Amino acid sequence: MNVRETPGPPPTPPTDGPIGGSPPPTRRPKGRFSRREERAVTILCAVYALRIVGLYMVLPVLSPYAASLRGSTGLLTGLAVGAYGLSQGVFQIPFGSLSDRIGRKRAIVFGLSLFAIGSAIAGAATTAVALVLGRLVQGMGAIASVVVALAADLTREQVRTQTMARIGVWVGGAFAVGMTVGPFVAGVVGIPSLFWATAVLSALGAIQLVVAVPEPRRRRQRSDGRRGTSEERLRTGDVRFLLAQRPLLLLDVGTFLLHLTLTVIFVVLPFVFDAEFGPGRIGRAVVPIVVVGLGAMVLAARYTDRTGRSSRVFLVGGALFLVACIVLAIGGTTGAGAVAGLGVFVLAVACLEPTLPALTTRFAVGPHRGAAMGVFHMAQFLGSFVGGLVGGAALGGSLLLPFLLLGGLVAVWLVAARSLAPWAGLVEDN
Repeated sequence: MNVRETPGPPPTPPTDGPIGGSPPPTRRPKGRFSRREERAVTILCAVYALRIVGLYMVLPVLSPYAASLRGSTGLLTGLAVGAYGLSQGVFQIPFGSLSDRIGRKRAIVFGLSLFAIGSAIAGAATTAVALVLGRLVQGMGAIASVVVALAADLTREQVRTQTMARIGVWVGGAFAVGMTVGPFVAGVVGIPSLFWATAVLSALGAIQLVVAVPEPRRRRQRSDGRRGTSEERLRTGDVRFLLAQRPLLLLDVGTFLLHLTLTVIFVVLPFVFDAEFGPGRIGRAVVPIVVVGLGAMVLAARYTDRTGRSSRVFLVGGALFLVACIVLAIGGTTGAGAVAGLGVFVLAVACLEPTLPALTTRFAVGPHRGAAMGVFHMAQFLGSFVGGLVGGAALGGSLLLPFLLLGGLVAVWLVAARSLAPWAGLVEDN
């Protein structure tokens, strides 16, 4: 008599873990770039970085140069540094609409062309007003949100957060390179030549974009089925909704304060460095600090990639940001205090510049992710503009007062932003 065998449990499906039956990892594995995505994102980051390098080459030496031009005042000196941010913030939404009509690549090329024209105007300027005009035209090429949209069009949803984080790292690296190279180049060829070099870099970026970055295979469809308006760029109606989301609002305030402080520093501190170390020697103070900051940024990026815990890097950066403001408020008018404060601030930038946009993409709901990045960039650029106004006002009064006020604002923001850490942990685990 044949005995019917009782069926056993179904076989265990194979896992990606080591042989021996070890359980699969509890955290969902991160998506990886395909070769096509890797190439497209890398080239797109390089195009954007060329523009950023040109922008930051002039930053350490711009305010003393603006003050030396005919018709200069403290306000115009501050505007020469910060006016770029005003036009960048104002033109983010129009450029997003333009990219929907004529395509991402054409919109970026047009923006790079405006940036090059503004650089040429600034390079030829002989008055402070003309320099401010050139900086305003530079900012009219507001391609930040369009670059994000094109990156989103060329990548899958699974690697979108990594894409935004990589853009942030490239921007941080471009910041470091520009700040390092700029003072030395300015000392050799003069500051107007930096603007002309910026125009050339913009042209090279446009050529690289046209030749090497592929067109998206298809335009994204919105959730309502309509074509032509990407969910990855900013629209006017999105701003109020996104500012009502507390995590996103805190991140927007963070980047606003960071770039406000950055601009104030580079309006005020070049005069301190000139007084302490001699005219044209700012590079001796800035370059070692920026090199250390670049190394810190690489370490922070590696830690974030390896552990996925960008919230920890974010909190460390926030604490360093507060310490930098305190140091500058106490001793920012002395050579040692200015160097120490700038050094701590650069370390804060190394932590916050990559993590702030990465956390923004994590907290944003899928259909609003690109719009959230648009608001983020608007806050960033408007911070630069307000920083120019504040720094220009400080030149006619107390150089330390802005850092004292910023320290108070950063302290309040940091206390509120600590609540992001557990939320970020949940997002990173999912």
